[in-house]
Amino acid sequence: MIRFASLSALLLATIAVAHAQPANQRAEAEARGFLLPCHQPDQKRQDDCRTHQQYFVELFIAARSGEISSMELLAGQFNHTGSIGLPRDQVQACAWQLAAADLAPTAQQYGARMDARNVCGALSPLRYAHAEDRADRIVQQIQTEPTQLPKWTPPPGLTSTASPLQPN
Repeated sequence: MIRFASLSALLLATIAVAHAQPANQRAEAEARGFLLPCHQPDQKRQDDCRTHQQYFVELFIAARSGEISSMELLAGQFNHTGSIGLPRDQVQACAWQLAAADLAPTAQQYGARMDARNVCGALSPLRYAHAEDRADRIVQQIQTEPTQLPKWTPPPGLTSTASPLQPN
């Protein structure tokens, strides 16, 4: 009985810590869980791989905020393999596209549903069912604990080539 109580207390403490962790950190950890280590033949390709992986993580966080275009881009990342160490995962691609279609404003829903049909079309009925379940969880996560998009700050030294507006 004491072991069960200790195990229950440990489980509750673990859950409390997990909920205390900000949504962005959980999304970043989830995104990094999809990535494989970069093993490129030269330093430039290795650096490119790491840069692309960081882009994937940032895109994942933006998608988890409910930003529709980021969700669609993320679906594309899962659907096409490249040199970034992200294995192709058609179920994830389909799930993110379905979630984007579910959350899209009315004006965007037709296009998003057509994109989902294209992305999900090659899946077996069982894999499509898995994608639908994953899409439902994605939508629930976005609705209950969305990530926050970081405020954009221009890099040092970036200057605009546009002239300020002058009154007539």
